[in-house]
Amino acid sequence: MLRECYLFMVAQPQATNIMKKILMVLVIMMMSVLTFSQDDCETVDFTTYHDNGAKRLVGTADCNGWIHGTFTEYYDNGSIMGHGEYEHGLKTGKWIVYDQKNPGVVWITVHNDEGQRIYASKIEDEMLVEEKTYDPAPPKND
Repeated sequence: MLRECYLFMVAQPQATNIMKKILMVLVIMMMSVLTFSQDDCETVDFTTYHDNGAKRLVGTADCNGWIHGTFTEYYDNGSIMGHGEYEHGLKTGKWIVYDQKNPGVVWITVHNDEGQRIYASKIEDEMLVEEKTYDPAPPKND
């Protein structure tokens, strides 16, 4: 049977092209199904706690278990440490971080798509007092 298929494909080059097209259509259909199923992923709300019982992290996780969406982090005394976005387990975008020891100090940090901090500004009593720019580490090669 395999020999006949091979002989048919060698003798009929247009059949090979048709089979390639059919295979390509099947691959595209499978990719669209996978993409659709990922978009259909539901999130779950959750809260983690410090050892003393105070809230530590409040947010959501995607269907793969990655923290994903808007989050609020807390110090162990219950005061808000900061809030911002996670995307599939990585901090992304702008985060507001409150200094526990200096109530008038707020840090605004920006993270790239790889979760690396690339910018930070320190605001004290509503005045910009410090800015930092970070060079992100090169992407890891797996």
